[in-house]
Parts: sequence; C-alpha cells; structure tokens
Amino acid sequence: NRTVGQIYALLYIADKPLCADEIAETLEFSRSNVSMGLKELQAWRLVRLRHQAGDRREYFEAPSDVWEIFRVLAEERRRREIEPTLSMLRTALLETPKTDAERHAQQRM
Repeated sequence: NRTVGQIYALLYIADKPLCADEIAETLEFSRSNVSMGLKELQAWRLVRLRHQAGDRREYFEAPSDVWEIFRVLAEERRRREIEPTLSMLRTALLETPKTDAERHAQQRM
C-alpha cells in the first residue's frame, strides 16, 4: 500500500538507519501506521533491524543493492503466491473428477 511504499522509499534514500519515531515525524504518519508498515516490510524481508549502542530503540534500514532487493521480492512472491497455487493445483490433479466439468478442468491443468 501507499504508506508502506513511502516508508520503504524513505529508508532506501536515508543515509543512516532510522527509528520509527523519525519515520513518523518525517512522513507525518501516526506511530501506529509506521509500526504496521515496518512489520509488513520486515515480513517481506525488505528492511533490516539495527540496534545502536546505548539506545534501546530499534532502527531500520533498507538494502541498497537493487539486485538483492529484486531477489528478495522474487523469493517472497514465489513463497506467498506461486507455491500455494502450485500446491492447490497438485491436490486438484490428484483428486478423481466426479463430473464432466471437473474432468475437463483437470485435463486443462
């Protein structure tokens, strides 16, 4: 979504890791929206968590290597979208069709 994209863009262009409060202040987002956006980016493995000595806050940064970003996106899309679809198709192919429509659909798969 747009919020996640803006958070990612800020982290990508930032010259240092940023904490959630800095992100919220810079983008004028609520702290809760930033927190949800960061969790989504972490789930996609598009941001890294960093800690700074003497500071209990969590800091975030985006990878700078565009090829690493593409690789991570491709892996995550495969894991989230392609693999479940293939699994569902395999299951459907193993089932015995009961109607002509099911037989036709199975042949098309």
